Amino acid sequence: MTRYRRDPSAMLPEAMTYDPRRPLEEQLLADFTATVKARGGVAFHIRDSRGQPAAVGLPDVIAPLGDTLFVVELKAPGQRATPEQLAALERFGVCTRVRAAVITSTGDRLRDLASVGTWVAGRR
Repeated sequence: MTRYRRDPSAMLPEAMTYDPRRPLEEQLLADFTATVKARGGVAFHIRDSRGQPAAVGLPDVIAPLGDTLFVVELKAPGQRATPEQLAALERFGVCTRVRAAVITSTGDRLRDLASVGTWVAGRR
């Protein structure tokens, strides 16, 4: 798993937004988002997912940039990712391609399940 390090040589100068009044994780988010945007991408910040069982461990940021999808958990110094966060990152990390779709219900649950099952299993 790749870990992001705040290395000024790897960052674009305009992306650096250090402000001693802001929490470090918030600054890291701002730097990462600005860097992705400056390179033509977009970063989607997932707000606090606690309390949502299906979202336990969901990373902080999902950022498509070119042909790469970045899935990132941000941590301030001294903080560590939870086992659930590490497991989610591991699951994202083994993906070799990304599929995106809007799936619309037909109103017939059995037909919908069959359609979704075919789409996922066939990886079409």
